[in-house]
Amino acid sequence: MNTRASCFGSATFVASAALTLSLATALELTPESPSPESGAKESAEATAVPPPPPAPAPALDNAAVIDGELVLVGEGLGFVEGPVWIPANSAASPGPGFPDGGGYFAFCSLAREGSTIYRWPAPAAEGKLAIESKPVALIKDSARIIGLALAGPGTLLACSVEQRAIIKLSFDGTTWARSQSVGTVTVERTADKKPDDQTDPNQTDPNQTGPSKTDPNQSNGDKIKNENLAVANPPRRLNATNDLVVGPGGEVWFTDPAFFTPPDQLTIGYNGVYRIDETGTTTLATRAIAVPNGVALSPDAKTLYVNDFRAGRVMAMAITRVASTKPGEPAQVTLGTPALVIDLRAECARRSIKPNGNNDGLRCDDRGILYTTGPGGVWIIDPARPEGERAIARLDVAATNIALGPAMSPPTSPAQGDVRKEDVKAAKANGRTLLITGAGGKIYRVALK
Repeated sequence: MNTRASCFGSATFVASAALTLSLATALELTPESPSPESGAKESAEATAVPPPPPAPAPALDNAAVIDGELVLVGEGLGFVEGPVWIPANSAASPGPGFPDGGGYFAFCSLAREGSTIYRWPAPAAEGKLAIESKPVALIKDSARIIGLALAGPGTLLACSVEQRAIIKLSFDGTTWARSQSVGTVTVERTADKKPDDQTDPNQTDPNQTGPSKTDPNQSNGDKIKNENLAVANPPRRLNATNDLVVGPGGEVWFTDPAFFTPPDQLTIGYNGVYRIDETGTTTLATRAIAVPNGVALSPDAKTLYVNDFRAGRVMAMAITRVASTKPGEPAQVTLGTPALVIDLRAECARRSIKPNGNNDGLRCDDRGILYTTGPGGVWIIDPARPEGERAIARLDVAATNIALGPAMSPPTSPAQGDVRKEDVKAAKANGRTLLITGAGGKIYRVALK
């Protein structure tokens, strides 16, 4: 207790009491008589203007950005996550080595004993359209992968829950397989502190079909090999790795919340956002996001967006790059203080929407528009709009993640094969497809304008 402050407060109270008594005596007030102070207060209350009601939330305009209804393309696929579009015959894809020469979405199905990466559309059967196909297995036993990102010709980077690392998958002309890539890591350690959200039950599938975060079959790290781009060697291993995005020059940003890893195997003491530079060195970029999950880059790569899973917020951080004066040395890259883009729990409250779900997957398109899962479903957000007007559309669907691909519409005549040029026809100039990995192992698609 602050003795000086206490004495000062007592003196003030005594002086105030004396002043009140003197004033009451001078005015000859009885105990029942109202004091001048109370009368003034009552008068002020009577004439006070009530605060204006909060401004209504701007109406969402789904019709302006969404071109049709949600279409279920697959279900019963377990705990699905991490979708990515792999284009066909482009500079960023394996090219003609695909068995069917077409592009597709890939996504993960995470299980206790491993995982499967599926593709959709599948090669269409004769007389059927590719977009009418069901997802088919692409890679099995894939190190419990939960996130995918395209990193160059025939190269996928993946977040591996089992290995607690970023691993590399390469296409050899026929199949995808792990390839070797050595990286280093710098991990700060905070003693006697566990990550903020090591047991958050909301990361598992809402229908309880997914894995537990305290999975008894979790690898103890003995299987770590040199195909890892980022791995913290024991005793300071990464928590689990969750989602990632590839930026210019091949840099990689990834999030590392403590999902799925048993608490007694957590060694770092915090949830972090990391960056892998062009030399393969991995460093902690920030710990400022309590439970980082989905991650995305602005089109100019000057802003990093990160979903705060539990808080229901999309945060933005400015990226500063300072070129090195030494030849061959990578630039120094730092993140600014996180700034709020949108609070989806608050957005649900002002729109009377049930805030079911958490901020998980996050994507940014070439126009700077954000797509995120979160409380209330899948949201489409324009961060350039004024605060309070950034939500522009919403899909009422329980979802874990999303990915953007080209527009898909039926060709003029059914043809065997995958999504070829005649299948990928934009109804509008910027038409595209949003693939959604949903609760209960469901996969949806929806056309965007």
